[in-house]
Amino acid sequence: MGNNWIVEQSTFNKTDIGKYESLFSLGNGNLGLRGNLEERESAYRRGTYINGFYETEPIQYGEWAYGFPEENQKILPLPEGKLFEFYAEGKLFSTADGTDHKRFLNMKEGCMVRSFKWNVHDGLAIHVSITRMVSFSLPSVAVQVLHFTFDGTVTSFRVVSSLETQRDEREPLHKDPREGSLLGADSLIKNKRVRDALREVSGYKTKRSNLYLAAGMEHQILTGNYTSVVYHQEEEGSTFIFDFTEPAGDIVLVKFLSYTQGKDIDTAMALCNADLTAAKKRGVDSLKKDQFRYLKDFWHKSDVTFHGSEELQKVLRLNLFHLVQSSGKNGKTSVAAKGLSGDGYDGHYFWDSEIYIVPFFRFTSPEIARALLSYRFSILDKARERAHELSHKGALFPWRTINGKEASAYFPAGTAQYHINADIAYSINKYLESTDDMEFLVKAGFEILVETARFWYDLGNFIPSKNGAFCIHEVTGPDEYSALVNNNFYTNIMAKDNFKAAVKWYDWLKKNQYTTFLEFTHSLKILKDERVQWESAAEKMYLPFNTEHGIFPQDDSFLDRPVWDIENTPTDKFPLLLHFHPLTLYRFQVLKQADVVMALFLQWDKFTIEQKKRSFDYYEKITTGDSSLSAAIQGIIALELGYMKKGYEYFLKTVTMDFNDVNGNVKDGIHTAAMGGSWMMMVYGFAGMREGTQHLSFSPHLPPEIEQISFRIQYKKTELEVTLGHISSTFLLLSGTTLTFSVNESVVVLTLGEKRVFTGNKSF
Repeated sequence: MGNNWIVEQSTFNKTDIGKYESLFSLGNGNLGLRGNLEERESAYRRGTYINGFYETEPIQYGEWAYGFPEENQKILPLPEGKLFEFYAEGKLFSTADGTDHKRFLNMKEGCMVRSFKWNVHDGLAIHVSITRMVSFSLPSVAVQVLHFTFDGTVTSFRVVSSLETQRDEREPLHKDPREGSLLGADSLIKNKRVRDALREVSGYKTKRSNLYLAAGMEHQILTGNYTSVVYHQEEEGSTFIFDFTEPAGDIVLVKFLSYTQGKDIDTAMALCNADLTAAKKRGVDSLKKDQFRYLKDFWHKSDVTFHGSEELQKVLRLNLFHLVQSSGKNGKTSVAAKGLSGDGYDGHYFWDSEIYIVPFFRFTSPEIARALLSYRFSILDKARERAHELSHKGALFPWRTINGKEASAYFPAGTAQYHINADIAYSINKYLESTDDMEFLVKAGFEILVETARFWYDLGNFIPSKNGAFCIHEVTGPDEYSALVNNNFYTNIMAKDNFKAAVKWYDWLKKNQYTTFLEFTHSLKILKDERVQWESAAEKMYLPFNTEHGIFPQDDSFLDRPVWDIENTPTDKFPLLLHFHPLTLYRFQVLKQADVVMALFLQWDKFTIEQKKRSFDYYEKITTGDSSLSAAIQGIIALELGYMKKGYEYFLKTVTMDFNDVNGNVKDGIHTAAMGGSWMMMVYGFAGMREGTQHLSFSPHLPPEIEQISFRIQYKKTELEVTLGHISSTFLLLSGTTLTFSVNESVVVLTLGEKRVFTGNKSF
């Protein structure tokens, strides 16, 4: 196994501790363990999380207005079970006492291994190895395996294992909106605690959100015999104290952790007990084998290999590994902006899920993509309520949320980002096109498309002064340095796509499943003229073009503003959002992230190459890249336009966003959107893949730094292996009967097992 499957940390210092806690996080989409060390004193931010388990807190406004969200939601740090204390000859181990510190994140086996040497005194050294794993086969279970080897004679050795409620002493840092704002120290109330031998399970209830949790620990001694065990409990938590007197050989101690939710305390505790029993019965070796099998299948479908840099290969795999660890798989949760690695952005779900992360799963693990989209359907009724609250028809999905209610307190850059509706509809439409999953259309997709189309039609208007064009006013697009504008180009063109998708699947159901179609028209009260309205709004959508610059204006007034002098802005003033009032930013032509350029990518077939070039050239100069979401999209379009050097630079920034801590805030959690963007850059960027309504197309163009890339995609119940080089491209159909696609505009039909090689890749 090469080093590009292993992420290693060989130096420990306080300045990097937060970064590596995030990078070494482990999870399975349900349960996440931040990568903090076992010692209490050596942590930037301890954290154990369940995806979607949250507390609420009233949002305090200086001035309140109707329709402002009333409560924030925040992912809660759960009782911490990673904690241990080690004593030798009565001396407590501190991280500073250790030498030869190393940590390995093994992305093939799905575990983290930490090792160090503790020189207790002359004549006694203890070698410690700790393996940590969050199980993919038991979604509520994590495992720690501690292995102690003694070099010399030890008369007494003690291991203290704890499970305790977190007490966050940090002050909330409100000056950086990317950080979490709600402290959860007092949110979990312990209602019940039961101990059985080396197991303890406690039941909790949140103060305000009224959710129930059970947290439990179970221990096994695989090697070595403890002479006594003492159980100790306090209000904050419990400990098991294992004493080993004159241990004759190695000691191997296993700690199973389980975190479960339930409809009440007793149900949650029963589930926790059942999972601990199952984990102990199956044992560490069996759980490791299950972990390896799960990841073997994941990597078979999802790995992207490329020749040119072993380091970048490793970092790319790290990004994909975090995506599968972060993504909800039960249809009731999504992907937080920071995954399960920290509480930045309060653990909220954004548009990142549908636009940056679902594409990866749609082409590699469609069942996960379906689960993420199903989450949106699970909160559709709340989206309907939100639209009604804002005096609109249909449904309005929240800009940021966990439980389905809007949690964004700053509406100009929150609720006003109505494009979230179109982003979700776009993702659903592309999922249906690429999977032919008509069951999902009937169960969830069509209803969302109808309600979002209704919202857009109610929000916009046919404006006489615009020659009767359909216009959408007072919105904010992806670029959060421009807010509350008229006719944001991205919003308008995506709303147009939303209308067209609703019409398309309306017609498909009417033609192919007429009984189901009638049921929908009755249950959703679809009027006969609604389809005509959606089609008319799509046809007449206002999409202006500025002939002076040869570009699409970001909004009606954007080009009338002065241009921000990015070149002469001091580097310590970035990101601008931390140093300038929003009103200052709103008055200038300056972008936080790709906006029109995002539209050029998602609606790629609506523009000429010259239109793309002029728009990209204009907006790229005034884009700060203050958002981690921007570089991937800019890089994809740069590569399409033949800007190979620039495209590769954007690729480097995207793929190393967290590994190199490009934005300086990975301590608060990973950037899942940038991680999804790194896959997008490989497939949409270097491979030039685009999705048409009928088939895929490829237009490969590799920069000189990358010799070859290879990946697999699932499309319309087939699996295609793609290998791209500078001179030739190879396509192999691994499963399915036939697949039609195009390479450099030449149509190809592959049959099962057939391989085709094409020469003449684009070279700029």
